[in-house]
Amino acid sequence: MEGRGQLEGNSGKVARVRTQCRTALPSNLARVNEAARKDRKARFTALLHHISVEALQRVYRRLRRNASAGVDGETVASYGKNLEAKLADLHQRVHGGSYKALPVRRAYIKKSDGSPRPLGIPDSPVKSRAHIL
Repeated sequence: MEGRGQLEGNSGKVARVRTQCRTALPSNLARVNEAARKDRKARFTALLHHISVEALQRVYRRLRRNASAGVDGETVASYGKNLEAKLADLHQRVHGGSYKALPVRRAYIKKSDGSPRPLGIPDSPVKSRAHIL
Protein backbone atom coordinates (compact mmCIF):
# COMPACT_ATOMS: atom_id res chain seq x y z
CA MET A 1 0.00 0.00 0.00
CA GLU A 2 1.40 3.34 -1.01
CA GLY A 3 1.11 6.45 1.07
CA ARG A 4 2.87 8.50 3.60
CA GLY A 5 4.91 6.96 6.33
CA GLN A 6 4.69 7.94 9.95
CA LEU A 7 5.35 11.62 10.68
CA GLU A 8 8.74 12.54 12.04
CA GLY A 9 9.88 15.32 14.32
CA ASN A 10 7.35 17.37 16.25
CA SER A 11 4.28 15.18 15.79
CA GLY A 12 4.07 14.20 19.47
CA LYS A 13 4.68 17.66 20.88
CA VAL A 14 2.05 20.07 22.10
CA ALA A 15 1.57 23.08 19.84
CA ARG A 16 3.27 26.20 21.14
CA VAL A 17 1.90 29.71 21.09
CA ARG A 18 3.06 31.20 17.79
CA THR A 19 2.68 34.92 18.38
CA GLN A 20 2.49 37.29 21.31
CA CYS A 21 -1.24 37.90 20.88
CA ARG A 22 -2.11 34.18 20.83
CA THR A 23 -1.46 33.36 24.44
CA ALA A 24 -2.39 29.97 25.80
CA LEU A 25 -5.55 29.94 27.90
CA PRO A 26 -5.45 28.82 31.53
CA SER A 27 -6.85 25.30 31.87
CA ASN A 28 -10.18 26.42 33.36
CA LEU A 29 -10.83 28.82 30.47
CA ALA A 30 -9.59 26.28 27.94
CA ARG A 31 -12.30 23.88 29.16
CA VAL A 32 -14.98 26.59 28.82
CA ASN A 33 -13.65 27.43 25.34
CA GLU A 34 -13.76 23.76 24.31
CA ALA A 35 -17.32 23.34 25.59
CA ALA A 36 -18.40 26.43 23.64
CA ARG A 37 -16.75 25.12 20.46
CA LYS A 38 -18.43 21.72 20.78
CA ASP A 39 -21.91 23.16 21.31
CA ARG A 40 -22.41 26.61 19.82
CA LYS A 41 -25.91 26.80 21.31
CA ALA A 42 -24.70 26.09 24.85
CA ARG A 43 -25.57 28.71 27.45
CA PHE A 44 -23.26 29.25 30.40
CA THR A 45 -24.89 30.35 33.61
CA ALA A 46 -22.03 30.43 36.11
CA LEU A 47 -18.81 32.00 34.83
CA LEU A 48 -18.21 34.69 37.45
CA HIS A 49 -15.82 32.47 39.41
CA HIS A 50 -13.41 32.67 36.44
CA ILE A 51 -12.94 36.40 37.01
CA SER A 52 -9.97 36.63 39.34
CA VAL A 53 -7.35 39.30 39.96
CA GLU A 54 -4.95 37.19 37.88
CA ALA A 55 -7.44 37.06 34.99
CA LEU A 56 -7.84 40.85 35.16
CA GLN A 57 -4.05 41.22 35.10
CA ARG A 58 -3.87 39.05 31.97
CA VAL A 59 -6.50 41.24 30.30
CA TYR A 60 -4.61 44.41 31.24
CA ARG A 61 -1.34 43.02 29.84
CA ARG A 62 -3.07 42.29 26.50
CA LEU A 63 -4.27 45.90 26.04
CA ARG A 64 -2.59 47.92 23.30
CA ARG A 65 -0.25 50.36 25.01
CA ASN A 66 -0.74 53.08 22.38
CA ALA A 67 -4.56 52.88 22.33
CA SER A 68 -6.52 56.11 22.61
CA ALA A 69 -7.91 57.16 25.95
CA GLY A 70 -11.44 56.08 26.79
CA VAL A 71 -14.41 58.42 27.12
CA ASP A 72 -13.28 59.09 30.69
CA GLY A 73 -9.80 60.16 29.56
CA GLU A 74 -8.15 57.10 31.14
CA THR A 75 -5.21 55.65 29.22
CA VAL A 76 -3.55 52.25 29.63
CA ALA A 77 -0.52 53.95 31.18
CA SER A 78 -2.55 56.01 33.66
CA TYR A 79 -4.60 52.97 34.71
CA GLY A 80 -1.35 51.04 35.21
CA LYS A 81 -0.31 53.33 38.04
CA ASN A 82 -1.13 51.48 41.27
CA LEU A 83 -2.47 48.63 39.11
CA GLU A 84 -2.64 45.96 41.82
CA ALA A 85 -4.88 48.08 44.06
CA LYS A 86 -7.13 49.07 41.14
CA LEU A 87 -7.53 45.47 39.99
CA ALA A 88 -8.23 44.27 43.54
CA ASP A 89 -10.91 46.96 43.86
CA LEU A 90 -12.40 46.06 40.47
CA HIS A 91 -12.42 42.37 41.42
CA GLN A 92 -14.23 43.17 44.67
CA ARG A 93 -16.81 45.35 42.86
CA VAL A 94 -17.45 42.69 40.19
CA HIS A 95 -17.94 39.92 42.75
CA GLY A 96 -19.84 42.18 45.14
CA GLY A 97 -22.33 43.21 42.47
CA SER A 98 -21.59 46.94 42.60
CA TYR A 99 -19.81 47.06 39.20
CA LYS A 100 -22.14 48.00 36.37
CA ALA A 101 -20.84 48.10 32.82
CA LEU A 102 -21.76 51.19 30.86
CA PRO A 103 -24.20 50.67 27.99
CA VAL A 104 -22.64 50.54 24.54
CA ARG A 105 -24.52 50.92 21.28
CA ARG A 106 -23.28 48.67 18.46
CA ALA A 107 -22.95 50.27 15.04
CA TYR A 108 -21.33 48.96 11.87
CA ILE A 109 -19.18 50.94 9.49
CA LYS A 110 -18.12 49.75 6.05
CA LYS A 111 -14.49 48.91 5.49
CA SER A 112 -12.75 49.66 2.20
CA ASP A 113 -13.57 46.15 0.95
CA GLY A 114 -17.27 46.64 1.74
CA SER A 115 -17.38 44.31 4.72
CA PRO A 116 -18.84 45.68 7.98
CA ARG A 117 -16.67 46.52 10.99
CA PRO A 118 -18.35 46.64 14.42
CA LEU A 119 -17.99 49.83 16.40
CA GLY A 120 -18.98 50.30 20.05
CA ILE A 121 -20.37 53.73 20.92
CA PRO A 122 -20.94 54.62 24.58
CA ASP A 123 -24.59 55.64 24.96
CA SER A 124 -24.09 58.00 27.86
CA PRO A 125 -21.21 60.22 28.93
CA VAL A 126 -19.23 59.02 31.91
CA LYS A 127 -20.12 60.94 35.04
CA SER A 128 -18.11 58.84 37.44
CA ARG A 129 -15.03 56.67 37.19
CA ALA A 130 -16.73 54.11 39.42
CA HIS A 131 -17.95 52.25 36.30
CA ILE A 132 -14.65 52.21 34.45
CA LEU A 133 -12.04 49.44 34.48
